[in-house]
Amino acid sequence: MNSNLIQYSSNSWLPIRFFDHLRLGFQSEIQEHQKNNLEKLGDAGLYPIENLPRIVWDITKNPRVITAVGTAFLMLADSYAFYPSETESYVRRAYSLLPEIPFWAIKFGAYLLSIETIASFGARAEGRFWNTKLMQDFYAPTNKKTD
Repeated sequence: MNSNLIQYSSNSWLPIRFFDHLRLGFQSEIQEHQKNNLEKLGDAGLYPIENLPRIVWDITKNPRVITAVGTAFLMLADSYAFYPSETESYVRRAYSLLPEIPFWAIKFGAYLLSIETIASFGARAEGRFWNTKLMQDFYAPTNKKTD
Protein backbone atom coordinates (compact mmCIF):
# COMPACT_ATOMS: atom_id res chain seq x y z
CA MET A 1 0.00 0.00 0.00
CA ASN A 2 1.20 3.48 -0.92
CA SER A 3 1.29 6.26 1.65
CA ASN A 4 -0.05 8.78 -0.92
CA LEU A 5 -3.53 7.31 -0.61
CA ILE A 6 -6.01 9.51 1.19
CA GLN A 7 -6.58 8.19 4.69
CA TYR A 8 -10.04 7.22 5.81
CA SER A 9 -11.23 6.68 9.35
CA SER A 10 -14.70 5.40 10.17
CA ASN A 11 -14.34 7.09 13.57
CA SER A 12 -14.11 10.56 12.02
CA TRP A 13 -16.86 13.11 12.08
CA LEU A 14 -19.37 12.49 9.22
CA PRO A 15 -18.46 15.58 7.15
CA ILE A 16 -14.78 14.59 7.35
CA ARG A 17 -15.58 11.10 6.02
CA PHE A 18 -17.60 12.66 3.18
CA PHE A 19 -14.70 15.00 2.39
CA ASP A 20 -12.26 12.03 2.32
CA HIS A 21 -14.45 10.37 -0.32
CA LEU A 22 -14.57 13.61 -2.33
CA ARG A 23 -10.79 13.87 -2.28
CA LEU A 24 -10.41 10.24 -3.35
CA GLY A 25 -12.77 10.79 -6.26
CA PHE A 26 -11.69 14.20 -7.46
CA GLN A 27 -8.00 14.67 -6.55
CA SER A 28 -5.83 14.58 -9.67
CA GLU A 29 -3.00 12.47 -8.27
CA ILE A 30 -3.46 9.64 -5.82
CA GLN A 31 -1.49 6.43 -5.23
CA GLU A 32 -0.19 4.38 -8.16
CA HIS A 33 -2.96 2.05 -9.27
CA GLN A 34 -4.30 0.36 -12.37
CA LYS A 35 -6.74 2.82 -13.94
CA ASN A 36 -9.89 1.50 -15.57
CA ASN A 37 -11.31 2.94 -18.80
CA LEU A 38 -13.80 5.17 -17.01
CA GLU A 39 -11.10 6.83 -14.91
CA LYS A 40 -8.90 7.25 -18.01
CA LEU A 41 -11.82 8.92 -19.79
CA GLY A 42 -12.25 11.33 -16.88
CA ASP A 43 -8.51 12.10 -16.83
CA ALA A 44 -8.56 12.84 -20.57
CA GLY A 45 -11.53 15.17 -20.19
CA LEU A 46 -9.87 17.02 -17.31
CA TYR A 47 -6.52 17.48 -19.09
CA PRO A 48 -7.34 21.05 -20.26
CA ILE A 49 -8.49 22.09 -16.80
CA GLU A 50 -5.62 20.55 -14.84
CA ASN A 51 -2.59 20.80 -17.13
CA LEU A 52 -3.01 23.70 -19.58
CA PRO A 53 -2.76 26.46 -16.93
CA ARG A 54 0.60 25.03 -15.82
CA ILE A 55 1.80 24.81 -19.44
CA VAL A 56 0.75 28.40 -20.16
CA TRP A 57 2.44 29.58 -16.93
CA ASP A 58 5.67 27.82 -17.97
CA ILE A 59 5.51 29.46 -21.41
CA THR A 60 5.01 32.93 -19.94
CA LYS A 61 8.12 32.49 -17.79
CA ASN A 62 10.24 31.50 -20.81
CA PRO A 63 12.84 34.25 -21.46
CA ARG A 64 12.47 33.88 -25.25
CA VAL A 65 8.74 34.55 -25.03
CA ILE A 66 9.25 37.51 -22.72
CA THR A 67 11.90 38.93 -25.08
CA ALA A 68 9.71 38.50 -28.19
CA VAL A 69 6.62 40.06 -26.57
CA GLY A 70 8.65 42.89 -25.04
CA THR A 71 10.34 43.64 -28.37
CA ALA A 72 7.02 43.72 -30.23
CA PHE A 73 5.46 45.98 -27.57
CA LEU A 74 8.43 48.39 -27.58
CA MET A 75 8.42 48.53 -31.40
CA LEU A 76 4.70 49.38 -31.35
CA ALA A 77 5.27 52.01 -28.63
CA ASP A 78 8.14 53.50 -30.60
CA SER A 79 6.02 53.65 -33.76
CA TYR A 80 3.22 55.33 -31.83
CA ALA A 81 5.63 57.85 -30.28
CA PHE A 82 7.01 59.01 -33.64
CA TYR A 83 4.03 58.35 -35.98
CA PRO A 84 0.88 58.31 -33.83
CA SER A 85 -1.80 58.76 -36.50
CA GLU A 86 -0.31 56.22 -38.92
CA THR A 87 0.24 53.66 -36.16
CA GLU A 88 -3.29 54.09 -34.88
CA SER A 89 -4.63 53.67 -38.41
CA TYR A 90 -2.68 50.43 -38.93
CA VAL A 91 -3.72 49.07 -35.55
CA ARG A 92 -7.39 49.79 -36.33
CA ARG A 93 -7.07 48.04 -39.72
CA ALA A 94 -5.40 45.02 -38.13
CA TYR A 95 -8.09 44.89 -35.43
CA SER A 96 -10.86 45.00 -38.04
CA LEU A 97 -9.43 41.84 -39.66
CA LEU A 98 -9.97 39.84 -36.47
CA PRO A 99 -13.22 37.87 -36.47
CA GLU A 100 -15.95 39.09 -34.17
CA ILE A 101 -17.16 36.20 -32.02
CA PRO A 102 -20.83 36.57 -31.10
CA PHE A 103 -21.77 36.48 -27.43
CA TRP A 104 -24.01 33.43 -27.86
CA ALA A 105 -21.03 31.43 -29.17
CA ILE A 106 -18.92 32.36 -26.13
CA LYS A 107 -21.78 31.50 -23.79
CA PHE A 108 -22.41 28.16 -25.53
CA GLY A 109 -18.68 27.32 -25.46
CA ALA A 110 -18.53 28.04 -21.72
CA TYR A 111 -21.62 25.85 -21.23
CA LEU A 112 -20.04 22.96 -23.15
CA LEU A 113 -16.78 23.29 -21.19
CA SER A 114 -18.63 23.27 -17.86
CA ILE A 115 -20.71 20.22 -18.81
CA GLU A 116 -17.62 18.37 -20.05
CA THR A 117 -15.73 19.22 -16.84
CA ILE A 118 -18.56 18.01 -14.60
CA ALA A 119 -18.93 14.78 -16.61
CA SER A 120 -15.16 14.20 -16.51
CA PHE A 121 -14.99 14.67 -12.73
CA GLY A 122 -17.88 12.24 -12.40
CA ALA A 123 -16.23 9.69 -14.70
CA ARG A 124 -12.94 9.88 -12.79
CA ALA A 125 -14.66 9.48 -9.42
CA GLU A 126 -16.87 6.59 -10.59
CA GLY A 127 -13.87 4.87 -12.14
CA ARG A 128 -12.00 5.09 -8.85
CA PHE A 129 -14.96 3.96 -6.77
CA TRP A 130 -15.42 0.91 -9.04
CA ASN A 131 -11.74 -0.01 -8.64
CA THR A 132 -11.93 -2.80 -6.06
CA LYS A 133 -8.22 -2.83 -5.18
CA LEU A 134 -8.12 0.94 -4.72
CA MET A 135 -11.19 0.91 -2.49
CA GLN A 136 -9.77 -1.94 -0.39
CA ASP A 137 -6.61 0.13 0.17
CA PHE A 138 -8.74 3.17 1.00
CA TYR A 139 -10.74 1.30 3.66
CA ALA A 140 -7.81 -0.84 4.93
CA PRO A 141 -7.47 -0.86 8.74
CA THR A 142 -3.74 -0.06 8.50
CA ASN A 143 -4.62 3.12 6.63
CA LYS A 144 -6.77 4.59 9.41
CA LYS A 145 -5.64 7.64 11.31
CA THR A 146 -5.03 7.16 15.00
CA ASP A 147 -6.22 10.01 17.16
